[in-house]
Amino acid sequence: MSPKNRQGPTHQPVQATLQPGEPSATAVRPAPVAGSAVLDTGAPAVRSRQAPFLPVLLPPLALLTPLLAPGLRATSDGLYHLFRAVQLEACLAEGTFYPRWAPDFVQGLGYPIFNFYAPLGNYLQALVHVVGLDAVDSLKTALALATVLAAAGAFLLARDLLGLNAGLLAALAYAYSPLAFLQAYQRADLAELLALALLPWVFWALRRLSLAPGPGGLALASGLYALLALSHNLTAFYGSSALAAYCAVLVLPGERRRAAPYLLAALALGLALSAFFWLPALGERQWVQIQNLLPPIGADYRDYFLPWQQIFLPQLPVDLHENAALPDHRLGIVQLVLLAAGLLALAKRRPPTGASLEMAFFGALAAVFAFLSTSASAFVWQALPFGGLVQFPWRFLDLANVGVVALGGATALWLPRGGGRPARLAPPVLLSATALALLLSLGPYFYFPDFSRPEQRVGDASLGSALAYERWSGSLGTSWRSEFLPIWAKWVPVEKEGSSNLPDGRPAERLDRTMLPEDAQVRADLLAQKGDYEAYRLSAAKDVSLLFRLLYYPAWHAYVDGRETPVTHFDGYDLGWVTFTVPAGDHVVELRFEQTPLAQAGDYLSVMAAIVLALLLAAAWAARRQRRPALPTPERESHTGAWSLALVAVVLFAGKLAFLDGQADWFRYTSPTNTAHPAQNQLFVSFEGRIAALGYDLPARQARPGETLNVRLYWQPQASLGADYGSYVALVTQPGAAPVARAEGLRANNMLTRLWQSDRFYKDELKLRVPPDLAPGQYQIIFGLFDTGGGNRQLAVDGAAPARGYVQIGALTVAP
Repeated sequence: MSPKNRQGPTHQPVQATLQPGEPSATAVRPAPVAGSAVLDTGAPAVRSRQAPFLPVLLPPLALLTPLLAPGLRATSDGLYHLFRAVQLEACLAEGTFYPRWAPDFVQGLGYPIFNFYAPLGNYLQALVHVVGLDAVDSLKTALALATVLAAAGAFLLARDLLGLNAGLLAALAYAYSPLAFLQAYQRADLAELLALALLPWVFWALRRLSLAPGPGGLALASGLYALLALSHNLTAFYGSSALAAYCAVLVLPGERRRAAPYLLAALALGLALSAFFWLPALGERQWVQIQNLLPPIGADYRDYFLPWQQIFLPQLPVDLHENAALPDHRLGIVQLVLLAAGLLALAKRRPPTGASLEMAFFGALAAVFAFLSTSASAFVWQALPFGGLVQFPWRFLDLANVGVVALGGATALWLPRGGGRPARLAPPVLLSATALALLLSLGPYFYFPDFSRPEQRVGDASLGSALAYERWSGSLGTSWRSEFLPIWAKWVPVEKEGSSNLPDGRPAERLDRTMLPEDAQVRADLLAQKGDYEAYRLSAAKDVSLLFRLLYYPAWHAYVDGRETPVTHFDGYDLGWVTFTVPAGDHVVELRFEQTPLAQAGDYLSVMAAIVLALLLAAAWAARRQRRPALPTPERESHTGAWSLALVAVVLFAGKLAFLDGQADWFRYTSPTNTAHPAQNQLFVSFEGRIAALGYDLPARQARPGETLNVRLYWQPQASLGADYGSYVALVTQPGAAPVARAEGLRANNMLTRLWQSDRFYKDELKLRVPPDLAPGQYQIIFGLFDTGGGNRQLAVDGAAPARGYVQIGALTVAP
């Protein structure tokens, strides 16, 4: 390779010599566009057909084997997505293509979750369900599709940046990342997994648009960006900043500046296409209890920062004695090794200017978003107006992962060049070794125990099961902190299990007849009912106020004989139900959930954007036979065919059978009975023979006023528990004195002790904040249990003399 070529391409695009209608010539390769930011890999030229797409999807299949097990394993978010899809399908069956109201959630009162939570994952489940799978298998299939989609997106991005082998490495590293595995199996969070899968696709589409501006590329980039906006609210929100920064980097080389309007148009059109969702979701958030996501009710982001060592070190084996022994969020040790090797390769190969800028961007993407997941970035979070709504800083690792994988693909630049046997054998050897290393690094993730809980065993995937899950878990409407309940609903009545009037789905009618005045001589006959519609024939001797078992939202409109009448909220008992007045006489009364002005504006904007998208696609179709500028690809590439990818798939399946299935003890262990091996400090203290404390973690024995003390307690039930208990940790000047600082767990973490299993121990995270005005000195740290249903009575320690209800675990020095 000449020195000139080492400095990057300097020649101009050549004119195509083919006539219209002539078959595409794969043997004739156009020269790269000037400033195209493509590395010369120094190996024999490869035709486009030697970059197989479908075989790239083979290796990730080994990752999906846990989904073949029957049923749905217990996860943190799986049932949320399962029941949302069931509710969505019920609305679709009634002819509502895009429902904003979930009519059967919140014990049949309904609420607007579809107006605020990105819907793409639920529609994907509904689409899969159409082919004949049941609801559970539809969710698992959607998770599998999202995993494969992630691999394909990483492949395309890294292939266009660095070549075919780089794309294959990136596909493996992205699909087999701890983050993707946790989303698919620990959380079953289809929304975040879809967003993680779509991120590299959007980066790829924007890059292609910058190299060859045109209607087809504009339509592709805007459509993918719109799908990202519809996949997961928060990922789309902070991912948009990274995409905008990438667009700025793409147009820095002078030859690409003409693409700047196209990139700007792609982002704007993508936002317009998805405006039907995000415009009312943002503009109407003041009508729901979104503040429940913030402290003191919701999560405090300061409690969920990741330590640096967790991000960069490998996952340790998990303890099967622990309930929900879940691996941690991290970037992955193999991914980081590939990153280091890729950076060294890029330093050695001296990429052209455009490539250097893009590689620098992905390096900054990895560094910045990894930094934002650590406590060192707390000052940034405090400055962000919406920082608290992100809740969990580890979400930022999704974007960091894109940068890590994009740079890690550069490891392929170390492959030998030329046409001999080493150049032919090196790619499959590198890919197979990487695949096996990735699989082994995920060993602990394959084998965390199934922490099934009674509230997860809800029978079939139906609306009745969704209501039963609400009663068991307290998660009204499949939301974590009831954050999408309308603000007028201060209290939601939840019937006890076994009550005769519990609905198995939608109530037969929503009119509350018990509130009709007897002297009004009211007769109301139900004419029609759907999820968002009620109609009655009403006869009343005098004006009457009707009360409906529906949560009020400004989208509800009432009509009496076709004329609209004002709708308001019933504030009695803080219910916030729909109510309106009907005059005396015989009337037809209708109640409809309609579009709010913001929802209508979003719909109109999306329809207009869809028309523009259709015109772009038509223009691209009309120009398909005309000469188009050639997209640059690496000048040379080692041959990697479908056979080598099939070899990688064989290695993965064989490795799983030989190492993961055959040697599972390498990745898991079991603590002895009444022992919590992960605890830094072991003990055994029983509280009234019900729950025993097995140990505690106390990383620091010194703190300053205003700092947070992280305490982790380990509990195990000693018998079947019929009540819920709360835990606390406190600072006291001396045992028995009133606490100067106190933090509660268990109940605050939504861990219902009545659902605990006696053969597992449970970790309890408590965040004890030292008061800012606390005087320096030495304070004692104590913890204990209290009965949440019995007036917060403290449980006594068994065998303690004198009798007490707490355990003292040492002293904390508060420094000045």
